[in-house]
Amino acid sequence: MSDSNCCLPGSVTQTCDRDNLIGDCTVRTQPFTLQAGTYAKGEILFKTGTGSELVNLATDSGSTDANAVAIMPFDVVLAENDEMAVYVGGEFNEDVVTGYTDLDVLKVTLTGDIRLRKFY
Repeated sequence: MSDSNCCLPGSVTQTCDRDNLIGDCTVRTQPFTLQAGTYAKGEILFKTGTGSELVNLATDSGSTDANAVAIMPFDVVLAENDEMAVYVGGEFNEDVVTGYTDLDVLKVTLTGDIRLRKFY
């Protein structure tokens, strides 16, 4: 496992190269099915009309910030739908999170378990 994925459950890596996305590496993950496409670390993921499938704006430009539910933990290209763990809880840097249209709406949508704030 690479250092960039060190905060995922089951990691044997003891240290992180801080990329300034995660506050204190206290995160919660949950498996979801991601639709085929290209995903980048820090991208916002949106629920779709299909069960527990998630997508990003690059794959579905019709997604809205009100449907945001998770943050992508690493870069990946999926040739077909695949299940993987994504961030569903923790504190994240609003300046590093990408793939949304309105930060104020996003903050309200994610208020429960995901907190977005500026890191100084």
